[in-house]
Amino acid sequence: LKACGLKDFTIAICTVSVLRELLDDIVGTGVADEAWRQAILEAFHDNNAVEVARLADVPGIDGRYSEVLGLLPDLRGGGDAIKRCRDLVASLGLEAGLDQLEQTYAIIKGVGAEAYVSVDFSVMSGFDYYTGLVFEAYAPRLGVSLGSGGRYDRMLEAYGSKAPAAGFAFGLERVMAALMEQGALPENDILRPEFARVEVDTTDPAGAFVEAARLRSEGIKAVLSTDPSVGSR
Repeated sequence: LKACGLKDFTIAICTVSVLRELLDDIVGTGVADEAWRQAILEAFHDNNAVEVARLADVPGIDGRYSEVLGLLPDLRGGGDAIKRCRDLVASLGLEAGLDQLEQTYAIIKGVGAEAYVSVDFSVMSGFDYYTGLVFEAYAPRLGVSLGSGGRYDRMLEAYGSKAPAAGFAFGLERVMAALMEQGALPENDILRPEFARVEVDTTDPAGAFVEAARLRSEGIKAVLSTDPSVGSR
């Protein structure tokens, strides 16, 4: 993000292990089912604290679990947020994943990047394959994340190979929107290329693809379009 020229951004990190183990314990008692677990994960993913609180108030759930579910989305800060989470879940024995998060945050501080990073336990992915650290990148006044990712150490087992793994998705268009918002677009044509529009005849589209390939082979950016109102630039 810095290399792109973005000056104001935050990368929010947390671990999914606390929530996953908590939900495993609750479902394991039989007072809630897999549909409830998925609904909680989706509510966390959508940052819907009202829905999280509603789902946490299911009859039969241990009050300590309900308390953690209700308070977890509000835990934000630096290393202090990790400590507050540790204090919150200590009586339930759900601290294991916090050790790795603490070590990761210590590395972030060690390389001087803590100004760009916050610990935020509301950052939870709705995807089941994440196993530890997860993160999302944000810029002010942009209502969507710039990118997100995390660890999925059991993913490759589905393909017959055990190995740790991590990855992320990065939205280039969203980064460009953030750059425009911050007035940080470079004074050149790299991010504002000229292009040629190639109109597609929907009854016989092959010719348009051939023409686009020819233009691209000459280094010209070609955009296929079925909308005649889109002009060339």
